[in-house]
Amino acid sequence: MSASWRFFLVVEAILAVFALVLMYKEAWLLFLLFLGIFCLYAAWKKKRRNSTRDLLLMSGGVILLITALNSPVIIGMIIFAIIFIGVKGVEISGVQLLKGNSWQKKKLERVETISPLPKDGKRMKRPLFGSERIGDEAYEWNDINMVYFSGDTIIDLGNTILPQKESLIMIRKCFGKTRVLVPTGISLLLEHATVLGEVHFEGEEYSLKTESLRLYSEDYDQNPRKLRIATSTLFGDLEVIRV
Repeated sequence: MSASWRFFLVVEAILAVFALVLMYKEAWLLFLLFLGIFCLYAAWKKKRRNSTRDLLLMSGGVILLITALNSPVIIGMIIFAIIFIGVKGVEISGVQLLKGNSWQKKKLERVETISPLPKDGKRMKRPLFGSERIGDEAYEWNDINMVYFSGDTIIDLGNTILPQKESLIMIRKCFGKTRVLVPTGISLLLEHATVLGEVHFEGEEYSLKTESLRLYSEDYDQNPRKLRIATSTLFGDLEVIRV
């Protein structure tokens, strides 16, 4: 779980405890809260849908709504949740509300590269949510195969050495922006599929809607050092940038 979601849960938990403390002083609000929860629980226990179950569901919902409207703290919890989820939704979708601002630019640092080392098995765990950057420090190259649900991904190949063969980067995600920084002197093959998004490759821009494309750099057949980038997203942009 990312730090932002942990922060959200901690704030909501603190507000919930504070709301219960205030309700303790207002006995009728506490009674309505437990009555609403009881109605929803009773409806959930009924396996078959009937008029009684629907009545319990509607009653529980109305009672909890009345309880929320009479508790400023619960209203604050709802507002905070709406704002937080809205902000995370914009982040997940990869939409840039404000472009070109200096505070949005990601810092790029260069360090010395590292040559390939003897191979051994490796097991890595990557987050399903949130942004990730690969290549802030020197690292040995291994083919990349990643699956994400959402978040921005940056892969910097300037801090590693690609072997003289076809290397592979494979990324599959639902939402978010992907950026691959590739040094000059490496030929590229890009295979990308998306429901909605833009692709920036070798100085060209492509807008895709439920489409896939395959693109080659000009020197792909002659250059022994090749990189195949295979990506697929539901919603999000892809940038392949020469550095």
